[in-house]
Amino acid sequence: MTRTRTTLVLALFAGLIARDARAGADDEVDARQRLEAIAKAYQNAPAYCDNGELRIAVAVDRETVAQRAPFRLTLVRPNLFKLETEPVTAVSDGKSMSTSVTATKRFSTAPAPSTLSLDTFRSGPLGSALFGGPTDRLAFIPLNFLVGESPVKTLLAELDAKPRIEGEREVEGTRFVLLLLDAEKGPDYRLLVDPATNLLAAIEVVFDPKDSSSAFPGETVAVERIEWRAGRVETMVAKDAVAGYRPPEGYTKVEPFDKVAGAQAEAPKHRVEDLLGRQAPNFSLTVIDPAGKFETVTRDDLTGKVVMLDFWATWCGPCLAELPEVQKMIEAYAKEKKEVVIIALSEDQRPSELAEVRKLVEKTLGEKKIALAGNAVGKIALDPSGTIGEAFQIEGLPTVVILDGKGIVQAAHVGFRPDVRETLTRDIDALLEGKSLVKAKPKAKD
Repeated sequence: MTRTRTTLVLALFAGLIARDARAGADDEVDARQRLEAIAKAYQNAPAYCDNGELRIAVAVDRETVAQRAPFRLTLVRPNLFKLETEPVTAVSDGKSMSTSVTATKRFSTAPAPSTLSLDTFRSGPLGSALFGGPTDRLAFIPLNFLVGESPVKTLLAELDAKPRIEGEREVEGTRFVLLLLDAEKGPDYRLLVDPATNLLAAIEVVFDPKDSSSAFPGETVAVERIEWRAGRVETMVAKDAVAGYRPPEGYTKVEPFDKVAGAQAEAPKHRVEDLLGRQAPNFSLTVIDPAGKFETVTRDDLTGKVVMLDFWATWCGPCLAELPEVQKMIEAYAKEKKEVVIIALSEDQRPSELAEVRKLVEKTLGEKKIALAGNAVGKIALDPSGTIGEAFQIEGLPTVVILDGKGIVQAAHVGFRPDVRETLTRDIDALLEGKSLVKAKPKAKD
């Protein structure tokens, strides 16, 4: 090839690259303009109501387990809303804001915020339910559009993503614009946008199935679908659509989360602390063995060993932050061959079937790459009925209860702290040395 022809080919090639770069830049501009239009549609709406639903489908050993959970939101500006999820319901009637937790059958009431913001939804049990676990971004995206400041800038920064328009998809006779949030790390998110209203009809997590892993040897866990569907959406909603909160029958009122968290004096009193120094309630645990089967472990089976019960749930963000620290403890005590048993006790109550809860727990641990079983120290147990949590008077998650070799409750820790591993290890080591952390009290009745 002559020098002239070579120069011509290189010039043409460079021109194609430049044209593709311009096209890519134009595509990103179009996508950003669409995002701005979405944000404007949400922020200009005086009210908003959907019948949202979270959908998760997981394949465990080629068997698909599908789960649907409500995520229903009604919002009337400036400060009225009702948000219903499976673990938590929150209602602000403009004067007070009430939050109820399904697992513990507790609710609290505090003054309503004057205006709604992302901080309204990030705190307390509501924040744990919305922003913990595999569906956290699905909650963040629509709430950010509704009440966030600079929602487009915040969204792209939070996801570390670039937007691009993928095309269109027809669903039940309506053609939706597909807008992909292409994240630098982690999964991408596909928005299904109604072109007539610029409101979201759905959000889909776009992931690589090869990234899924199992917490149990010999099993294959693959996430098939994680998505949010808005259902019917309305933007003209009367203020009386958000009625005052009425607690379900059997629920107990407790101090507001923010008041408890902000207390400066004595540490807050939790009902589980009433068990300190007493014989632990008799219990029978349904434990998952490494092969994925079930075995029963009772309190008496654990006599002679220091036992740590970690009450947690897949939807609880602080719990998922704590479990990697628990894993390190399990590995350390197993290596040292200490007489310790650490049991991660799931308080997930939906789905109600034991086998389905097992698959949900396995999926969550697999996604987070947390291994809690497979040696003599670590065990994973399920409590879908909440019976054991109730026996130990658990009010919030995570809660850790430590028993000595005689079954006496020696310590109880509620909530997540960055130094949780050091604190729990110090307690367990003291018990292994024969020390007592509390003065013994009369035995509680089984």
